[in-house]
Amino acid sequence: MAAEDGRHVELSAIEKKMAYGLNLATDASSGFYRMTLAAEKKREIRVCSDGATARAEMTIGGHQANLYRMFISTKRIGL
Repeated sequence: MAAEDGRHVELSAIEKKMAYGLNLATDASSGFYRMTLAAEKKREIRVCSDGATARAEMTIGGHQANLYRMFISTKRIGL
C-alpha cells in the first residue's frame, strides 16, 4: 500500500489475516521461535538466537537452509 504524505496506514483485518500478517510462537522446549506468514501458513520459519544475533531457518526444496532474504511477488486480482 502506498503511503501518502509519509503517513502510516494500518492494515485491515482481512489484509492481516490473508496476506500480510504473521504468527510468532515460542518453542519453550528448544529455545527458538516458530514463525508462519499469513499468505503461506504451511511453510514455517524457525528463528534462532545465536548469542547477540538471530538467524532464520526454513526448509527449502527438502533441505534445511538459512534464510537471508525473501522476495515476494504479487499480482492484482479483480474484486
